[in-house]
Amino acid sequence: MVAEMFSGRVNKAMKILFCHGRTSVPGGRKLTYLADHGHEILNPALPDDDFEEAVRIAQAEYDQHHPDVIVGSSRGGAVAMNVESGDTPLVLLCPAWKKWGSAKTVKKNATVLHSRADDVVPFEDSEELVANSGLLASALIEIGTDHRLADPEPLAKMLEECERLQRSCSFRASLISILSRIRRSAAQRGRKTELPTAEFSDAIRAVGEHFVDSLLHEERRGRWWLGDDGRFYDCAVRRLGSRVPRNFARGTTADWSWFPEKATRLADPMTGPDHIVSVNVPSLKFSGRVCLEQKLRFNSPQDVFAGASTYLKHLDLPSPNNSDTPFDEYFTAAVEDVKSVLGNTGKNGSLTYSGSVPQVCFACIALAPHTIAVVDKSGKTTIECDHVGFLAPTINWSSFAMDSHAVRLVRRAKVKLWIGLDSLLKACTDEEVEEAWSAVLQKLTEDIRNPNWR
Repeated sequence: MVAEMFSGRVNKAMKILFCHGRTSVPGGRKLTYLADHGHEILNPALPDDDFEEAVRIAQAEYDQHHPDVIVGSSRGGAVAMNVESGDTPLVLLCPAWKKWGSAKTVKKNATVLHSRADDVVPFEDSEELVANSGLLASALIEIGTDHRLADPEPLAKMLEECERLQRSCSFRASLISILSRIRRSAAQRGRKTELPTAEFSDAIRAVGEHFVDSLLHEERRGRWWLGDDGRFYDCAVRRLGSRVPRNFARGTTADWSWFPEKATRLADPMTGPDHIVSVNVPSLKFSGRVCLEQKLRFNSPQDVFAGASTYLKHLDLPSPNNSDTPFDEYFTAAVEDVKSVLGNTGKNGSLTYSGSVPQVCFACIALAPHTIAVVDKSGKTTIECDHVGFLAPTINWSSFAMDSHAVRLVRRAKVKLWIGLDSLLKACTDEEVEEAWSAVLQKLTEDIRNPNWR
């Protein structure tokens, strides 16, 4: 059920956005046919005399309801082509794309139905559209006896294509669509951020580390590196070595005199870095190792649309009052707060190991030698990381352009790599994501059947 939950391959009632043609009105034979087969139809009234307004209305309907499929008829086909709809499939009926709008191509998961006897929109226009879009000739289905496509055969084919495209939607496209929905709602001021249910969040978190680890087995590229100037730069990221149990080693300089001398690690045996990755930023001539912390949580807007304040949340630090406290004073207090957590002892004087991975990384970067030392379970192999990374469902890129204590702390703490799961998925192919997901589910099954024992 976890796989089916995301794959989009379970037969179900669809939510269909229907963009009607010029001089048509909401209602009609096509959408009635779709509704009679159990699907929910979104059918906004689109003005005939203002194409841009028609697109705006359709876009608002899409953003609010997030349909599974978009159907556009004639001028409505041109409207559908000009809506920013991500990977949502399109079924276009005699689309009048040459008469209206700026879109000249369609996405790969689109189908065009057209009658060669159409005397309103030439059949050749659809042939040209399919060729321009690099689609197979089979993406254009010749059917019907006129422009309306309201006879039983084209109506049945329209329904068949809607259901086929919805079923064939890849896992990658399904997950990107969900994350895009979250991002759009979170980015709009005054709008409530749409969050998935706990079942979705729990399923992702159960396998998320291994899933991302598998994706990072190959080099991925994206604009993920936060420069000192507040801009993000293109970088290449790849997992460093195989995944093995690791832990954090304490520093040995005078800055660590507060930490119990006999304690060699900074966190309990079950706590280690989520990912160790190598990063190359060509434009900044930088190459190095990064301790990448993964927080695929969907509990709040701050979790799903992560920025500098999200990092403070995971450090368990209060939001700073920029006007009252000088930044250096705030940063010093933050370091002391984190040290008190990491050095906390129980009644018997032993460490409680109550610190989180972000707190460990923060302390390691703030204190000499300003590196994160990661050791394997045997204690024989050490990897040093000079920077920190953060992976969340989506990233609020614009938040890092603000001049705030939170942003300054992120820079001082060398949290440079900010990856959204949405952008990571876009850097992969459908096949790579499917393979990674299948491997993770197989491992999850093996882990349940054959657990390791402490």
